[in-house]
Amino acid sequence: MTAELKHKYYNLFVLLQSFENLWTFKYLSEGELFEKQCKEESAKLVSYFSSVYKLDNGVYNSKTITMNSSDSEEYIREILNGLDKWSKDISTFPVFLNGLGGDPQANYMIQKFLMCEKAYLSSKLKFESQPTIIWSSAQEAYRKNEIRWKGHLPLQAIDFISEKFVDELSNSDTIVLVADIRKSQDLMTYGPSADFFRDKILEFTTEMRRIIKNNYGIFDKFTGDGFLCYFNSDLCAKFGKNYYEQMLKAAKEVMEFSVAFFEQWVKHIRKLPPNSSGLTLGIDSGVVKFRDLDSHLFAIGDAIVWANRMSSAGNKNEVIVNNLPFHKLKEFNSKLEFEIIENVTKGGDAFTAYKIKLS
Repeated sequence: MTAELKHKYYNLFVLLQSFENLWTFKYLSEGELFEKQCKEESAKLVSYFSSVYKLDNGVYNSKTITMNSSDSEEYIREILNGLDKWSKDISTFPVFLNGLGGDPQANYMIQKFLMCEKAYLSSKLKFESQPTIIWSSAQEAYRKNEIRWKGHLPLQAIDFISEKFVDELSNSDTIVLVADIRKSQDLMTYGPSADFFRDKILEFTTEMRRIIKNNYGIFDKFTGDGFLCYFNSDLCAKFGKNYYEQMLKAAKEVMEFSVAFFEQWVKHIRKLPPNSSGLTLGIDSGVVKFRDLDSHLFAIGDAIVWANRMSSAGNKNEVIVNNLPFHKLKEFNSKLEFEIIENVTKGGDAFTAYKIKLS
């Protein structure tokens, strides 16, 4: 091996490693991180490969690189041509000559290319330690599942996610729980400061997320003066749990925390309103249609609308349940303590609901 070739091997290895680092972050973030830098590094890599090829055409040879049985430069040339075009256009992922490309096909082809080339160079340079290949098959699952769902799901549920996960949620019964902070505007207007209100809301929401997710629920979002979450029959069943039992357990923990939390909070209010602040829970059940919109959980269903109406019908520290979930709860607990209430929607539609006591 000449000194010049050895020098080029080292430089090529550095370029491969640099490109791989940038590509990994770009891919995990779906093109939001380091795309410009990754394309710049891609252009450098393609150009330098041509320089190395003049001294060693083995860097393009499929037989030496991928251990194929025949000599061929088609695979490597295809990768490099795709990267070259991608570095000059505005697409998020490169497309190769045989039509493969985009997401995740481009990632699979590039990680195979990186692995083979780095192994080849390591052999030529007689490295005592083999380089670490950053990309792995777990990366795709992490990008699709961990990043996308960990804000909503208990961590144990991540392993259960498949391509059919959202459809499975949408085709099974779901309990919707809506929490509303009563007199929340007074907490903000008459509190010590905006920072104090912000810190208390963050403390409250953090604890709510922990309780919901620990009970195998799906935390959707903080709504400005409360939160929205779900307990799905199919998801809970995967853990050998009943979704009604998990909802009741979570609701009890939520109310136990909230009563004490808001009792302490209102001690800092300059003008205490009548029937001061506290939390109300509204509950309904039914089929909720879930969608994943650009890594954002989107849900729609009658049960969400009526859970909101149940919440609006209650006072602080009350749990209001619609008709269907109430009778389900009665099946679990024949001694369930409840009170029938009558209310009217904003549109004038009268309804009957049930105020239950969590024991």
